[in-house]
Amino acid sequence: MRSASFGLGILSIINLLSYMDRYVVSALVESLKHSELGLSDANLGSLMPAFLVVYTLTAPVFGALGDRRSRPRLIAFGVACWSFATALSGLAGSYLSLLAARASVGVGEAAYVTIAPSLLSDYFPARQRGRVMAIFFCAIPVGSALGYVVGGLVDKHYGWRMAFFVAGIPGLLLAALCLLLRDPPRGAQDGGAAPPHASPASKAPTASLPGSTWEAYGRLARNKPYVVTVLGYAAYTFAVGGLGFWMPAFLERARGMPRSEATVSFGAIVVITGFVGTFVGGWLGDYCSKYSRQAHLWLSAVATLVALRDNKHHLEPPNTQLNRAALGTTKAPSDPPHLWAY
Repeated sequence: MRSASFGLGILSIINLLSYMDRYVVSALVESLKHSELGLSDANLGSLMPAFLVVYTLTAPVFGALGDRRSRPRLIAFGVACWSFATALSGLAGSYLSLLAARASVGVGEAAYVTIAPSLLSDYFPARQRGRVMAIFFCAIPVGSALGYVVGGLVDKHYGWRMAFFVAGIPGLLLAALCLLLRDPPRGAQDGGAAPPHASPASKAPTASLPGSTWEAYGRLARNKPYVVTVLGYAAYTFAVGGLGFWMPAFLERARGMPRSEATVSFGAIVVITGFVGTFVGGWLGDYCSKYSRQAHLWLSAVATLVALRDNKHHLEPPNTQLNRAALGTTKAPSDPPHLWAY
């Protein structure tokens, strides 16, 4: 249990840094727009899609590698990759070089995000996964908020280039710690683990998984709860992603807030409501799962509907806070280990 708790702590901190790296650029939108790079809103708006496209294309590759290779080593590679790319963004001399750096962040995060939840699921039994994933995903609002707050404050005092350096360099140190993580047999907490004396190669789930990666994807495509949940989460990410990227710029341009105040204020809303919502969502999901196997999915659906009420007023501060809290409750219940149950 001690090694499992150590793994949860390290992976949660890394998850925090990954979202700080992802959202630090949102705090720098206005500075980048008026910098020597001369970026337009279209240029700025393409930075996040570039990351997401690369992330989407490389995630299945790392998912397959995670079934066959050392997961701590793959995670270490991913953390080092995105941290280096984030720091490299601070050296960008043109729009194309900044775009390439931000796209490269997607490679590293794809390696981490696809593998870390499976590693955690092999550290803890199924009855604890809701709470474990709540802790893991609580790092998302905290990391996102740090991206806004740290990015905004460092930008104000030292410039946008230094903000990228501050966000990226700590991850290089954590990448080394990933090599200390234990890699238990796949399915160790699900009754399907290989015997302890088995060789590392024999511990791979070759007996329980389909013969090829394409067959595995085919089985997922025929899993209706999985497909519907992924589509719903894609729609959720589409809305929240746009809001998260442009909100600091909106507050400065349309509401007349000072730049640093806009990033810090929005970051505070994200960390408080997101942290509470994510933690409560994980706890409620575990509690309700005693009565229904689909409790985690129902909780995600209900929380999302609550967040969308009166959406025409969602940019007003009180509604923004409540909506962020409700959306936060969907994080832990809809994590991959819960989807595997279906």
